[in-house]
Amino acid sequence: MLLRVGKMVGGFLLLNVILLVYYTLKGAGEPYLRSALMQNIGYLSSWGGQEQTGGLPMGLLIRVAVGGVLALGLVGFKKKLGDGLVLLGLWFVGGMFGALLSERPYPHYLMEIVPPLCLLGGLMLGEKKKMRKMSAGLLIGGLILTVVVWKKYDFWEYKTVPYYKNYLSYVRGEKTKDEYFSYWGDHIDSNYRVAEEVEKRTEEEDKIFVWGTEPAIYYLSDRLPVGRYTVAYHVKDFNGYEETMEKIKKENPKIMLVLRNEGGEFEEFFEYLQGRYELEIVDEEWELWRRIGI
Repeated sequence: MLLRVGKMVGGFLLLNVILLVYYTLKGAGEPYLRSALMQNIGYLSSWGGQEQTGGLPMGLLIRVAVGGVLALGLVGFKKKLGDGLVLLGLWFVGGMFGALLSERPYPHYLMEIVPPLCLLGGLMLGEKKKMRKMSAGLLIGGLILTVVVWKKYDFWEYKTVPYYKNYLSYVRGEKTKDEYFSYWGDHIDSNYRVAEEVEKRTEEEDKIFVWGTEPAIYYLSDRLPVGRYTVAYHVKDFNGYEETMEKIKKENPKIMLVLRNEGGEFEEFFEYLQGRYELEIVDEEWELWRRIGI
């Protein structure tokens, strides 16, 4: 048993060591370590201000305890359940723990528990009556726990049916393209407008910078960002001001965009912008600045 656990832990650590070595050789060891590991620690306690115990959120410690009890219970019934059901049970427990790691009420986090639940449902169709009963028991237990978790953490609900209605209305010609876009928000039409203007003024290999939180502009205009931060709040949250300015000065983009609903806390950027760029287009939702001399 200890040998199997050791192999599993060793395999997990080996992959991380390989990645760390790879990124270190590429000159990105410190950013990788900070982004992949250290930043996740703050992510656990950043939702709504949770009570701390020993530097860790109290809710996290409770979930560790509950998850540990459930996992030990599954292992304890290994002879009765068999390796396959224990594996699926542990998979479900681990997936649920991962989904609740930060206590964020995002429904898509629960995708982690869908595979084991589906496999348990499939085993209920097996030939052996004992296997069907045990699979059904684990599945029902998993579904009950999911409902309890959903209610306790007040998970949000994504209304998907209206999405399809909007799509079908557009396909059948009952809505214009603008009406279809407006369903998703006024900013969608704005993103397409600014992307069109960027494409007119730049070449495919040119990079741009958007100060705001609309990363879709990069995709719609088929232009890459000057650095790794594609939204303003990442620059703010990760204190990426200096790094971002270095990238802007290095790439010297032809076009820079400022979304009018974004705060102006980036003083060095705005000084650089106003000194080397001229305001070319003022839209209700964005400003397009063109580098002087091009």
